[in-house]
Amino acid sequence: MFFKVLTDFVTGIITKTYTPKNKIYYSIAHSGECGAVSLNNISENTVSKNAFDGFKPVFSDVILVDLPLSKAIKYINTNATKDDLAIQIHFNSTSFEKCICGKNRYVGSICQNCNTKSEKYVKFGPLCIAWHTNRQLCANITYALNKLIPGQEFLLDQLIPDNTRSHNERPNCLAWPKLKCKSILIEAGFGCDPNFSHFIDNKDNQIEIGKTVGKVIKDFICKDI
Repeated sequence: MFFKVLTDFVTGIITKTYTPKNKIYYSIAHSGECGAVSLNNISENTVSKNAFDGFKPVFSDVILVDLPLSKAIKYINTNATKDDLAIQIHFNSTSFEKCICGKNRYVGSICQNCNTKSEKYVKFGPLCIAWHTNRQLCANITYALNKLIPGQEFLLDQLIPDNTRSHNERPNCLAWPKLKCKSILIEAGFGCDPNFSHFIDNKDNQIEIGKTVGKVIKDFICKDI
């Protein structure tokens, strides 16, 4: 038995995969729908699916949950223990405002019709929202995504404490706390941010988001998440 455990551990190091003691559930964001879209019409759902292709190689037995939110929560609550971890990877968005040209544009962004910039300043960057989960892990994920994606601001000041709602009160953030296990909802950036929007135009970069998140969790897995 000891030899098998040792062999599995060494194999995990060689293949850069790791099987944690507790299960990890990767829930696809906005399953069956688009969610938010980037300036170039890349959807949250697409990014979340492609990010899984980067996340999966880091862990040998991550459980994929591709169900609408209410069904995903029910499935995870039925199968997970309180020490398991569930994650979703999203990207954020701001509300609309009326541009001088008469078209709608995202607050803090650039009008796609006339290229006029919003007068309102918005910090664009990744952030994590955690429930029953170590805040340091969230900070590590935020920092890693901030380094990965060009032109991002560090939103650590907007990191939400455990067991509270999202800063933007979006429905997915209100439902996610219903999970009984540890959970992290990751907003990788803002789809209305030109820098982030350009970054996710490349599918390989979407995959890299998942890979980056996976590596951070793997590095932290020995601690109590």
